[in-house]
Amino acid sequence: MDNMSDYVKRPHFSSPSCDSTKSHENGGELREDPDRPVSPVPSYLSMKTDRSKDIPLNFKHGDLTQEKGMQPEEVFCDVCDDKAMTFCQTCSLSYCQTHVKKHYTLPKLQTHTLVKLTGGLEDGFCQEHQRPMEVFCRTDQMLICSLCSGTTHKEHDTKYDELKIPGIQSKIFDGDQTPTSNNELSSPEKFQVMLLTSDSVSLSWSSPQGVEGPQTFRVTWECSCEKMSSRVKGGNHLEISSLNPGEKYLFTVATEGDDGRLSRCISTTLTTVVPPRDLKVDDLDNTSFTLHWTKAEGMEKVPQRFLITYCIPGPHPEHRAVNTENCYRTFSNLQPGTEYIVSLVTVLNTEEESGPVSVTIWTLVPAPDQLTVDSVDTTSATVIWKQPPGLEQTHHHYQISYQCPGTEPHITTTSSPSITLSDLKPATEYSVTVCTLLDNGKESQMVLTTLNTMLPAPDQLTVDSVDTTSATVIWNQPPGLDQTHHHYQISYQCPGTEPHITTTSSPSITLSDVKPATEYTVTVCTVMDDGIKSQVVTTTLTTSLPAPDQLTVDSVDTTSATVIWNQPPGLDQTHHHYQISYQCPGTEPHITTTSSSSITLSDLKPVTQYSVTVCTVMDDGMKSQLVSTTLITNLFHERDQCQKKAEDFTKLCLKPAVLDYVTKMIGPDVVDEVKTGEGSEDYSTRMSFQFSILKQLLTDGKYEKYKEYIRNYEQFVNKWLFDHIVIQLSKESSLEKLEMKHLTEMVKIITDAIVKVRNTTSTNKDIKTFIQNLCSALGDKLVLPKDALDSIMTLYYSEKTDQFADSLTEFVEEMEQTLEVQYIHETDVTKRLRSLPFKPQDKMFTSLFGCGEVCPFCKSPCEAGGKEHSKHFTSVHRPQGVSGWRNRETKVLLSNICSSSVISDLKFKIPLNKDQYHPFKDYQKYYPKWIIAGDSSIEASDYWKYVMVTFNERIAEDCNALPADIPEDWKALTPEDAMKSLKGSFNVKD
Repeated sequence: MDNMSDYVKRPHFSSPSCDSTKSHENGGELREDPDRPVSPVPSYLSMKTDRSKDIPLNFKHGDLTQEKGMQPEEVFCDVCDDKAMTFCQTCSLSYCQTHVKKHYTLPKLQTHTLVKLTGGLEDGFCQEHQRPMEVFCRTDQMLICSLCSGTTHKEHDTKYDELKIPGIQSKIFDGDQTPTSNNELSSPEKFQVMLLTSDSVSLSWSSPQGVEGPQTFRVTWECSCEKMSSRVKGGNHLEISSLNPGEKYLFTVATEGDDGRLSRCISTTLTTVVPPRDLKVDDLDNTSFTLHWTKAEGMEKVPQRFLITYCIPGPHPEHRAVNTENCYRTFSNLQPGTEYIVSLVTVLNTEEESGPVSVTIWTLVPAPDQLTVDSVDTTSATVIWKQPPGLEQTHHHYQISYQCPGTEPHITTTSSPSITLSDLKPATEYSVTVCTLLDNGKESQMVLTTLNTMLPAPDQLTVDSVDTTSATVIWNQPPGLDQTHHHYQISYQCPGTEPHITTTSSPSITLSDVKPATEYTVTVCTVMDDGIKSQVVTTTLTTSLPAPDQLTVDSVDTTSATVIWNQPPGLDQTHHHYQISYQCPGTEPHITTTSSSSITLSDLKPVTQYSVTVCTVMDDGMKSQLVSTTLITNLFHERDQCQKKAEDFTKLCLKPAVLDYVTKMIGPDVVDEVKTGEGSEDYSTRMSFQFSILKQLLTDGKYEKYKEYIRNYEQFVNKWLFDHIVIQLSKESSLEKLEMKHLTEMVKIITDAIVKVRNTTSTNKDIKTFIQNLCSALGDKLVLPKDALDSIMTLYYSEKTDQFADSLTEFVEEMEQTLEVQYIHETDVTKRLRSLPFKPQDKMFTSLFGCGEVCPFCKSPCEAGGKEHSKHFTSVHRPQGVSGWRNRETKVLLSNICSSSVISDLKFKIPLNKDQYHPFKDYQKYYPKWIIAGDSSIEASDYWKYVMVTFNERIAEDCNALPADIPEDWKALTPEDAMKSLKGSFNVKD
């Protein structure tokens, strides 16, 4: 801290006419050292003027009466060693008979006042100062000399009186009078003494009024241990050095005439006490501070102490004072944020004081304590703090400043220790500072905290539509995100299963792989590009129960009819049954249930029309929509029941089992077909797969496809695989051929089993036994529906097994032909693939998608092996702007490429510490599982450079950013260059 002492600067000067020889007439030695250094900055002086004028002094070393051959009452001549006979009051000197003659012969001395000495002078002289006792002290009722009046009697009531010196006849005059002589010299005026250092002073005075021309002055100074004098010619100032620090000095100055006469002197006293130096303030706090200082130069060995006074300025300041002998002092229990004026003086043992040095100190204002973010939502946040200690009785308030990067700070105030900031942006980081403000304008240091406003969740999540295997949910875009790039993450699951997670950039989604008649919990949250997620919003939906499919009248008799239907899709693993209602006009409906996909109505009237409805029913009572048909019973007609049993067994048991078999076998065959058929090299490895995708994207040249690939990589790959499988299977009826192959294979197995069971006559007691044996033969190939099988087994027990076998063989052949026609006419490959229990696209996705990790900087997918690998890598890195990264301040899309950044001096931030930058060269410290090969030429990235150049404007528009600054060499790239770069990256030869 700077030294705050208040010094008065005065010019330093020396008298140009000081006489450095002997003193006038008394041989006194002059003490003036012009080479002694003088402090350039004088201090306040400690000076008290005792009198305006004194009788001139005569300085002579030793006791006036102690001279060889003289009696104690005799006085020697001030010029020689003879006995003095005459005393000159003008010169204040004693002369012998020889040396007094000049006062009679020289005109300029003839005006002096002479008195004859009739006795000892010591009776009228001060024994301490050897000066005439011409001053009367009324306080002590005694005569004193002029020096005593300025020292031991300086506070007393004094006046000049008649000289009381025995044997001396003199004229009597008062101190306010002048001698009667007309030739009396006028005294100097305006005598000033300024202390320069602890051992030097500067004297100045003005010439007598009315006197013109150069004057000569006699200057004297004395203390308890020395007396000195000097003559100054033609000047009015004198610097004196080599004084004794801490001593009290008497300084006098008188006008000296050409004849050596002196005027009355003017005098003052001064103690060489210099204030302390190097005043500093340390350890400044709210309620305390410490002062440090150094003793004045030259006074280090002088006994001294220090008086410190301090106060709070104001109309009625209360001063407090402390004494200390140390060169430091700590002040505590002060008021926070308050101005204190502190003054420091040096005090000697004689109670003499130096001038003060002063400093103004403001105690600190305590800052708010424990600044905390109390709550945060999307557009507001509340911060709280504790009142600073020591301000319970002090009126104060708080200033709050908050801002997000790239904006001007918002400033507000409050008198309470909390505030709610309500005009914030969603999903934005804010820095908040709070400081204490006093009414006098003083403020504390700021305390800082940061907060991130929450990302708003989607609004009004609603189930828009539901059917058996799909559902659509919609929502409104969260408020405040119109200019912010974001997307949504959707999670849905039914009880007991893992959640399915997908993303979309639109405010709606259709979930197409849900199970029928199942309750799903659906959650949606908003996601920023940096991974920040909002709170989730939740809804539930229940998919519709599918109605029975293809309700058909299978057979009609006179009093009975059989209706059949297909099991609704998606209910293979779900326990359910069917409710059948049938009635003829004018009657109440008959209602029954069954767990099989057929029923025989046996209580019908002949030649009557019946309406039949069937619906699916869950165990919890949930029902599907109704499907209906009509039938008319026949007149009485006997049928071959054995043939009917074979027909029923084929339609109700064998046909559903064969369909199920073919469907299950198709999935793995589709995978093999794609991997071994035309274009199979695209699926041989993950890198080949990546190459084929990027090649197709370049060929198509559509921005929307690139956008979906970059932002929703997993969903894009899954859909891309499915679409290519559909294309592959649509060529040359590939799917149909696979279905025919497995149908023919299974029909042969059934036919062979019928022959084998038929030939085992010993065990075929009846048709029931025949069917049981046939089921055993087919058990490891076909799974027959149990309910339908049970109904067949309980209705007929004929022993015509051979006839049954013949009929069964015929119906199996008929079934094969029917299913072949069905497969030929089912041309919707997409629908047939989606109905497969074994999803070929899922299998291929698992083997080709990889671990799903993406580059932390440019989001390029990892191309390493399965999920067990320990290091991630990718062949081609992208400019970061392709993924929407932009400069936070300029909003310009970034064109940096990871493979060049990692061998450069560029830096990056990590999400955990957004305010600290790290060199790209050290990226593995923060992403140790990634290997990014450095490429100074970055030619391998020409593919993505071309994409960046082509879609620069579109990417910037979608990301609410400014287009990237594209290097000139990038602009020259062509699609052919991009393809060449892509092939080089994946080592693909032409």
